[in-house]
Amino acid sequence: TLKLRLAECLKNLREEVSRQKTQAQTQARQIQQHVEHARDCIQDPPDVDGEIDPATGLRTRSAAKSAFHAALQTPGRKYVVTAVVNRIQSVNRRFGYAVGDQLLKTVSNLFGGTLAKTDRLFRWRGPALVALLERDEPIDVVQTEIRRISAKRIEGALEVGEGVLLPVSASWLVLPLNASAANTAKAIEN
Repeated sequence: TLKLRLAECLKNLREEVSRQKTQAQTQARQIQQHVEHARDCIQDPPDVDGEIDPATGLRTRSAAKSAFHAALQTPGRKYVVTAVVNRIQSVNRRFGYAVGDQLLKTVSNLFGGTLAKTDRLFRWRGPALVALLERDEPIDVVQTEIRRISAKRIEGALEVGEGVLLPVSASWLVLPLNASAANTAKAIEN
């Protein structure tokens, strides 16, 4: 009888140790996410324009990082889509920054107009825009959706000077949001 009770106690002890170990790992992950978020907030320079990008009217990179962090706290599949407007540096050099900003605005309007109402679009920095999507579908379905959006041509969307039409296009990348907000930001930068 004593042997059976001892075996039962040891079994209960192992189960409790396993439960506490799992709970400690979960708490450690959450603390690590909070630390990374705090580090990002400290390292990110404050937005001069109060969180709104003047060229596109979109919320800025620091708002995007905060949205990533908040999205990681809720269950479900989330994806980050990064769009980089093509040839914006050469447009800025040749036609000026106002035309480059107009190009960014055109792409953000195209992209923002085709996303779901629950999706959020942000201006990252330079020629990059970032969208946070919540979808039930796997990544390949989301990539097909983004490919369809990016395949749309904007004919004559930007007329500069005397009959100069600038083609508008962007390169896209879809990433699953399943790591930390800091790792996602590093992937976007890369």
